[in-house]
Order: sequence, then structure tokens, then C-alpha cells
Amino acid sequence: MRLTFTLGSLACLAAGSVTAGSLSLHPHASVSEGLANPESALWDDACDCFYVSNVAGGATDADGNGFISKVGVDGTLIAAQWVTGLDAPKGLAARDGRLWVSDIAVLVEIDLATGQVLARHAAAGAKFLNDVAVGPDGAVYVSDM
Repeated sequence: MRLTFTLGSLACLAAGSVTAGSLSLHPHASVSEGLANPESALWDDACDCFYVSNVAGGATDADGNGFISKVGVDGTLIAAQWVTGLDAPKGLAARDGRLWVSDIAVLVEIDLATGQVLARHAAAGAKFLNDVAVGPDGAVYVSDM
């Protein structure tokens, strides 16, 4: 499966299906209700679902309106607001029971089992944290503009 994401909309290319402005999982299932400015999606084999970051406002608005959704492979919205209280979440990465989320100038650490925010790691001098990756050694990397 190849996923393509753009700010303000989320499109997934799968099985020859393209749906702009919504999350398209296969030719007969999509999610467009319950998401708010979806930015990124991350598949998790353990829960058989996607985690979707929702900016829910401006890309740099520190307003607490951002959230993470859980979406099933069939397009079912499992939990529209699984994690709340984020500002403008973007990039996602997971490893060892943790979900790492870039959120403007903070890297948020979330427990995958409970959805509880465990820590907020401030990135001194950051302007716009975006993509997140976890290296083979477990180190977490995040890009900044």
C-alpha cells in the first residue's frame, strides 16, 4: 500500500483508488466525517488500524484543538478523538509501545495501549516540527522547517 499525504487533506492510494480530501482505504471504504484537517497516517499491525493526526485548525496554532484518530482498514472510525489536547499534530512514528507525534515545537510521547500522553519533549528553537521517524537503535528523529 502506498500512502500520499498533503497538509489539509489526506489521500491514500490503495488498490487503484484515489480519494482527495478524505482517507481512502480501498475502493469501497473511506472516512471523511470525524476528521479535521488530517495530516498523516500510520498503520499499526497490533491494533489493525491507522493512527491519523488531525491538525484541526491552523498548522501553527497552539490552540489545543488537535487530536489523533484511530481508523480501521475498512474505513470504520474506531475513535474519532482517541488522543486530544494536542495543538497541531503532524508526523507520526511508533515503536516499543509508544506513538511519537510532532506538535509544532514539541514531540509528544503517547502510550499506544492507553492513548495517554506520557511526555511532551520541547524542541528548543523549533519552528515547525513535521516528520517523525524511529531509527533501528530506537532513537527518535523529527524534522523541523
